[in-house]
Amino acid sequence: GLARWSQGRWTWFGGDSGLPSSLIRRFHAPPGGPLIVTTAGGSAVFNGEGFDLVTNQAGIQGLEGDGAPWRGGGVAGDLEFPQFWRERLGGESWAAWDGRLYCRTDRRWHAINWGPVSRGDKEVLSLMFDDSGTLWLGTRSWGLIRGEVPASVTFNEEDGLPGRAVTCTARTPDGSVWIGTREGLARLRSGTLESWTPESGLPARVVHWLHADRSGRLWIGTDRGLLTWNASGFVHAAGGGGFQVRSVSEGPDGTLWCATAGDGVLHWRPGDGAMRRFGSDRGFWEGHLTSVMASSDGSVWYTQDFSV
Repeated sequence: GLARWSQGRWTWFGGDSGLPSSLIRRFHAPPGGPLIVTTAGGSAVFNGEGFDLVTNQAGIQGLEGDGAPWRGGGVAGDLEFPQFWRERLGGESWAAWDGRLYCRTDRRWHAINWGPVSRGDKEVLSLMFDDSGTLWLGTRSWGLIRGEVPASVTFNEEDGLPGRAVTCTARTPDGSVWIGTREGLARLRSGTLESWTPESGLPARVVHWLHADRSGRLWIGTDRGLLTWNASGFVHAAGGGGFQVRSVSEGPDGTLWCATAGDGVLHWRPGDGAMRRFGSDRGFWEGHLTSVMASSDGSVWYTQDFSV
């Protein structure tokens, strides 16, 4: 199912709220657009109280257009949305869907078919643009790819990455690109790649999520808790150790919300640095949460891996 935190309380959404299914695959909120939720039974848009089914004629800006591979027939039952969607200054939209990469220009989607990212492979795991407009792709087995198609640079284990499966990326104000993998963490700065694993001081191995907050502080969601980075190295966030943190999102007030696998929700406040946990003692389900998104209106949305 789907849960929302708003005005101090949790609200659960299931089939009776208009969702086609309680099995949530992913959600997305385009800039200035509504919350879009893809379920096992189709897709729906949040209307403020519940959900309305989406059809091809819904006109979701940036996601519709000729050639979009996730466009279904006429009803939302076979309509999918991309796992990752980013818009770059200049009007281009880029999306990763089913592990493949697409670019949208002039209202038409084009499949990117080059090198390790081809139509036949399901390689793309993450997608990011930095402040200069450079595209960064995390792939399943080719490592990190930087640059424009087809001129690109690939970073892999031979260059110092701790693993080839790049799960996430983030950029900090000093120009560093941080790279999360299933075998550790790396930083690319001024052309030099530096990596950390449990054997070299990283308190975890699997990096699920990276987030640079508005102050430039790096947060690292791992299989061993929520970490931060400072000049002296990696430390567990106060109260954030021992949890498997799968996703991190920052609210408009600078607070952080974290989805965990089996331990509910973590909430960090920048004012006092306190970490609160929402578990079964506060009416929240403690199953496997898969993603979190803090919206501009102060609401926080979570998904779980199966319905309640």
